Amino acid sequence: MEVGKYCKGCEFDHAKKMVNKTDNLITNFSYFLTASLNSGHLETRKLHIFDEAHTFNDAYTSFTEILITTELLSK
Repeated sequence: MEVGKYCKGCEFDHAKKMVNKTDNLITNFSYFLTASLNSGHLETRKLHIFDEAHTFNDAYTSFTEILITTELLSK
């Protein structure tokens, strides 16, 4: 409810509603991983264009990494 209060009519809200109404998608890989694999928000397309392709490896590894901290080990 709070998000709707502050983002009603904002550009992000509009873009999120329009993302699956287009044939082509230009996005960064981090958003693609999050939106398509976690939330199922993105529809499958024949062509995806990823901006910032030089960060592909970093985005993928951080998305699939398992972080073990000393705090977690002490539990």
